[in-house]
Amino acid sequence: MGYELADGLDPTHVPFQVGDMRRLSFRSSFHALTCIGTTFLYNVRNEDITATLAAFHRALRPGGLLLIDVVNASTFIQARPFRSTTVHRFRLGGVRATATIAHTVIEEAQCFTEQVTWRFEGQPPRKDARSSFRMLFPQEARHFLEGAGFREVRILGDFRESARRLDGPRMLLLARKGPATRGGTSPRSSAPPAARTPSRAPPASRERAAPRSSARRS
Repeated sequence: MGYELADGLDPTHVPFQVGDMRRLSFRSSFHALTCIGTTFLYNVRNEDITATLAAFHRALRPGGLLLIDVVNASTFIQARPFRSTTVHRFRLGGVRATATIAHTVIEEAQCFTEQVTWRFEGQPPRKDARSSFRMLFPQEARHFLEGAGFREVRILGDFRESARRLDGPRMLLLARKGPATRGGTSPRSSAPPAARTPSRAPPASRERAAPRSSARRS
C-alpha cells in the first residue's frame, strides 16, 4: 500500500492508525472520510456494512462528506464473459512482475473472491490468501447509506463529476452526514435487505487493498 505526499508535507507529522473499520474510534470528528480501493467490500455480511457505515457516521461532523470507492456489481450482470483467471504484467522498481488472479462468484453469499499468485524475476511464486468481497449494487448501496443517516447520496461511475453512467467496473459513492438533531445525532433508519445475486460476472476489479479506511480534517 503506497501514498504520495504533497510538497512540503512532513510524513513524520501524519498520524496513522490501524484498526477495524467496523469499530473506528477517534478522539475528534472530521469534515471528510474516504474509503477507497475496494476496501469497503471486505464487509461481506449485511451487519458488517451496517456497522461500518455507523462507524463512518460517528467519525464525521454534521454535514461531513463520505467517499467510498468500490467495484460496481451491476457490471456482473452485463452481457460480457466471466473470466475465472486474469493476468496482469507490470514492473516494480525495474523488476518484471506478474499477478495472476483467480476469480470466483458465490451467488448465495452475494460475494466474489480473489486469490493472487505473484511472480517476480528470480524468485519462486508467492500465493496470497483468498479474499472475499461483497457484490454491492447501486440502489442497495443507496439504501444502506440512507439507513445509516447519510443524505445527499450520489453515485458516480468514477472520480469525475460527469461520470453519471454506471456501466463501468467502478462505483463511487458520495454522501453527507445529516444535520444534528436536538439529541446531537443525525436521524437514522434500518438498512434494507441485500439485493438479489446475479448468476454471471465479468472479471473482478484489479484494485485490491487492506481492510482500512482513512479520514482527514479540512
